[in-house]
Amino acid sequence: MARKACIGLFFVFLFLSTLCVAQKNEFSVSVGATVASGTKGTFCNIFNFVICNPVQFGLATSTAASYEGTYARQLGDFRVGTLYIELPILGIPGRNVHDEGLRFSGSNNSGIFVTPSLRLKMLPKSWISPFASAGGGFAYFGNSFGLSNTSAAGQLGIGADFKSPIRYLGFRVEARDFITGRPKIEQAFGGNSVPNHQHNLFMGGGVVLHF
Repeated sequence: MARKACIGLFFVFLFLSTLCVAQKNEFSVSVGATVASGTKGTFCNIFNFVICNPVQFGLATSTAASYEGTYARQLGDFRVGTLYIELPILGIPGRNVHDEGLRFSGSNNSGIFVTPSLRLKMLPKSWISPFASAGGGFAYFGNSFGLSNTSAAGQLGIGADFKSPIRYLGFRVEARDFITGRPKIEQAFGGNSVPNHQHNLFMGGGVVLHF
Protein backbone atom coordinates (compact mmCIF):
# COMPACT_ATOMS: atom_id res chain seq x y z
CA MET A 1 0.00 0.00 0.00
CA ALA A 2 2.81 2.37 0.98
CA ARG A 3 4.64 1.48 -2.23
CA LYS A 4 1.61 2.38 -4.35
CA ALA A 5 1.24 5.66 -2.47
CA CYS A 6 4.90 6.51 -3.10
CA ILE A 7 4.54 5.71 -6.80
CA GLY A 8 1.42 7.87 -6.97
CA LEU A 9 3.17 10.78 -5.27
CA PHE A 10 6.11 10.38 -7.64
CA PHE A 11 3.89 10.79 -10.70
CA VAL A 12 2.07 13.74 -9.11
CA PHE A 13 5.35 15.53 -8.47
CA LEU A 14 6.56 14.59 -11.95
CA PHE A 15 3.42 16.10 -13.46
CA LEU A 16 3.75 19.29 -11.41
CA SER A 17 7.43 19.56 -12.30
CA THR A 18 6.57 19.26 -15.98
CA LEU A 19 4.07 22.10 -15.64
CA CYS A 20 6.62 24.27 -13.87
CA VAL A 21 9.32 23.66 -16.46
CA ALA A 22 6.96 24.31 -19.34
CA GLN A 23 5.60 27.52 -17.80
CA LYS A 24 2.75 27.67 -20.30
CA ASN A 25 0.44 29.57 -17.93
CA GLU A 26 0.51 33.07 -16.53
CA PHE A 27 -1.50 34.89 -13.91
CA SER A 28 -0.99 38.59 -13.33
CA VAL A 29 -2.41 41.20 -10.98
CA SER A 30 -2.07 44.89 -11.87
CA VAL A 31 -3.07 48.03 -9.99
CA GLY A 32 -3.45 51.42 -11.64
CA ALA A 33 -5.91 54.05 -12.78
CA THR A 34 -8.51 54.36 -15.55
CA VAL A 35 -9.17 57.53 -17.53
CA ALA A 36 -12.48 57.72 -19.44
CA SER A 37 -13.39 59.88 -22.42
CA GLY A 38 -16.15 62.47 -22.00
CA THR A 39 -19.33 63.17 -23.95
CA LYS A 40 -21.17 66.25 -25.20
CA GLY A 41 -24.76 66.79 -26.33
CA THR A 42 -28.02 68.65 -25.84
CA PHE A 43 -31.31 68.02 -24.09
CA CYS A 44 -34.57 69.95 -23.86
CA ASN A 45 -35.00 72.31 -20.94
CA ILE A 46 -37.66 70.53 -18.87
CA PHE A 47 -39.04 73.89 -17.64
CA ASN A 48 -40.05 74.90 -21.17
CA PHE A 49 -43.19 72.91 -21.98
CA VAL A 50 -44.14 74.72 -25.21
CA ILE A 51 -40.95 74.86 -27.27
CA CYS A 52 -37.92 72.68 -26.78
CA ASN A 53 -35.08 74.93 -25.66
CA PRO A 54 -31.89 72.91 -26.27
CA VAL A 55 -29.43 73.06 -23.41
CA GLN A 56 -25.81 72.18 -24.07
CA PHE A 57 -24.12 69.79 -21.67
CA GLY A 58 -20.80 68.05 -21.31
CA LEU A 59 -20.14 65.07 -19.06
CA ALA A 60 -16.80 63.98 -17.67
CA THR A 61 -15.81 60.87 -15.73
CA SER A 62 -13.19 61.18 -13.02
CA THR A 63 -9.98 59.17 -13.09
CA ALA A 64 -10.34 56.25 -10.68
CA ALA A 65 -8.26 53.54 -9.06
CA SER A 66 -8.62 50.23 -10.93
CA TYR A 67 -7.65 46.60 -10.45
CA GLU A 68 -6.97 43.99 -13.11
CA GLY A 69 -6.45 40.24 -12.99
CA THR A 70 -5.39 38.32 -16.11
CA TYR A 71 -5.04 34.60 -16.79
CA ALA A 72 -3.16 33.58 -19.94
CA ARG A 73 -2.42 30.23 -21.61
CA GLN A 74 0.33 29.78 -24.17
CA LEU A 75 -0.85 28.68 -27.63
CA GLY A 76 2.45 28.62 -29.48
CA ASP A 77 6.14 29.43 -29.11
CA PHE A 78 7.83 30.89 -32.21
CA ARG A 79 11.18 31.64 -30.53
CA VAL A 80 11.14 35.37 -31.24
CA GLY A 81 7.51 35.57 -30.13
CA THR A 82 4.96 33.69 -28.04
CA LEU A 83 1.20 33.67 -28.66
CA TYR A 84 -1.21 33.53 -25.72
CA ILE A 85 -4.95 33.42 -25.24
CA GLU A 86 -5.77 35.57 -22.22
CA LEU A 87 -8.68 36.71 -20.09
CA PRO A 88 -8.17 40.20 -18.64
CA ILE A 89 -10.80 41.29 -16.10
CA LEU A 90 -10.73 44.95 -15.06
CA GLY A 91 -12.70 46.29 -12.10
CA ILE A 92 -13.38 49.93 -11.23
CA PRO A 93 -15.09 50.13 -7.81
CA GLY A 94 -16.15 53.76 -8.17
CA ARG A 95 -15.69 56.88 -10.29
CA ASN A 96 -17.66 60.10 -10.37
CA VAL A 97 -19.66 61.19 -13.43
CA HIS A 98 -20.27 64.96 -13.44
CA ASP A 99 -20.87 67.84 -15.80
CA GLU A 100 -17.77 69.66 -17.04
CA GLY A 101 -18.78 72.87 -15.26
CA LEU A 102 -19.02 70.97 -11.95
CA ARG A 103 -22.54 72.35 -11.41
CA PHE A 104 -23.55 68.94 -10.07
CA SER A 105 -21.47 66.08 -8.69
CA GLY A 106 -23.28 63.36 -10.64
CA SER A 107 -23.22 59.75 -9.51
CA ASN A 108 -20.79 57.15 -8.29
CA ASN A 109 -20.26 54.86 -11.28
CA SER A 110 -18.64 51.38 -11.17
CA GLY A 111 -17.60 49.08 -13.99
CA ILE A 112 -16.37 45.57 -14.79
CA PHE A 113 -14.74 44.71 -18.13
CA VAL A 114 -14.31 41.10 -19.33
CA THR A 115 -12.53 40.77 -22.69
CA PRO A 116 -11.05 37.44 -23.89
CA SER A 117 -8.07 38.33 -26.08
CA LEU A 118 -5.03 37.16 -28.00
CA ARG A 119 -1.65 38.43 -26.85
CA LEU A 120 1.65 38.32 -28.72
CA LYS A 121 4.74 38.59 -26.53
CA MET A 122 8.04 39.37 -28.26
CA LEU A 123 11.50 38.22 -27.09
CA PRO A 124 10.08 35.87 -24.41
CA LYS A 125 13.58 34.78 -23.29
CA SER A 126 14.85 38.32 -22.82
CA TRP A 127 14.83 40.20 -19.50
CA ILE A 128 12.25 42.55 -21.01
CA SER A 129 9.46 41.25 -23.27
CA PRO A 130 7.12 43.76 -24.92
CA PHE A 131 3.62 42.58 -25.87
CA ALA A 132 0.47 43.63 -27.69
CA SER A 133 -3.07 42.38 -27.05
CA ALA A 134 -6.45 42.62 -28.77
CA GLY A 135 -9.86 41.10 -28.08
CA GLY A 136 -13.47 41.68 -27.19
CA GLY A 137 -16.17 40.83 -24.68
CA PHE A 138 -18.55 42.84 -22.53
CA ALA A 139 -18.67 45.57 -19.88
CA TYR A 140 -21.09 46.03 -16.99
CA PHE A 141 -21.85 49.48 -15.56
CA GLY A 142 -23.73 50.34 -12.38
CA ASN A 143 -24.22 53.56 -10.42
CA SER A 144 -25.61 55.05 -7.23
CA PHE A 145 -28.88 56.05 -8.97
CA GLY A 146 -29.77 52.39 -9.47
CA LEU A 147 -29.17 52.47 -13.24
CA SER A 148 -27.18 49.64 -14.78
CA ASN A 149 -26.45 48.28 -18.23
CA THR A 150 -24.16 45.98 -20.14
CA SER A 151 -22.33 46.82 -23.33
CA ALA A 152 -20.14 45.12 -25.89
CA ALA A 153 -16.48 45.91 -25.25
CA GLY A 154 -13.32 45.85 -27.34
CA GLN A 155 -9.83 45.75 -25.86
CA LEU A 156 -6.49 46.97 -27.26
CA GLY A 157 -3.40 46.78 -25.09
CA ILE A 158 0.37 47.13 -25.01
CA GLY A 159 2.89 46.55 -22.26
CA ALA A 160 6.08 44.83 -21.20
CA ASP A 161 7.03 41.98 -18.88
CA PHE A 162 10.25 42.05 -16.85
CA LYS A 163 12.06 39.04 -15.47
CA SER A 164 13.03 38.92 -11.79
CA PRO A 165 15.70 36.97 -9.85
CA ILE A 166 12.90 34.62 -8.77
CA ARG A 167 12.33 32.12 -11.59
CA TYR A 168 8.55 31.99 -11.59
CA LEU A 169 7.90 35.63 -10.71
CA GLY A 170 7.99 38.65 -13.02
CA PHE A 171 6.77 42.22 -13.22
CA ARG A 172 4.49 43.95 -15.71
CA VAL A 173 3.63 47.46 -16.89
CA GLU A 174 0.67 47.82 -19.25
CA ALA A 175 -1.87 50.11 -20.85
CA ARG A 176 -5.20 48.84 -22.15
CA ASP A 177 -8.03 50.71 -23.86
CA PHE A 178 -11.47 49.19 -23.20
CA ILE A 179 -13.85 50.61 -25.82
CA THR A 180 -17.51 50.34 -24.79
CA GLY A 181 -20.92 51.90 -25.17
CA ARG A 182 -21.98 54.70 -22.84
CA PRO A 183 -22.98 53.96 -19.23
CA LYS A 184 -26.73 54.36 -18.67
CA ILE A 185 -26.30 57.37 -16.39
CA GLU A 186 -24.87 59.26 -19.39
CA GLN A 187 -27.50 57.92 -21.79
CA ALA A 188 -30.19 59.39 -19.50
CA PHE A 189 -29.14 62.92 -20.45
CA GLY A 190 -30.40 62.51 -24.00
CA GLY A 191 -30.16 60.36 -27.11
CA ASN A 192 -28.16 62.93 -29.06
CA SER A 193 -24.96 62.85 -27.05
CA VAL A 194 -21.73 62.34 -29.00
CA PRO A 195 -19.83 60.14 -29.32
CA ASN A 196 -21.97 57.12 -28.48
CA HIS A 197 -18.95 55.10 -27.31
CA GLN A 198 -16.48 55.51 -24.47
CA HIS A 199 -12.74 54.91 -24.17
CA ASN A 200 -11.64 53.54 -20.78
CA LEU A 201 -7.83 53.75 -20.71
CA PHE A 202 -6.29 51.64 -17.95
CA MET A 203 -2.62 52.20 -17.05
CA GLY A 204 -0.99 50.18 -14.33
CA GLY A 205 1.59 47.66 -13.24
CA GLY A 206 1.96 44.61 -11.06
CA VAL A 207 3.32 41.10 -10.75
CA VAL A 208 3.17 38.04 -13.02
CA LEU A 209 3.27 34.41 -11.89
CA HIS A 210 4.56 31.89 -14.47
CA PHE A 211 3.62 28.22 -14.02
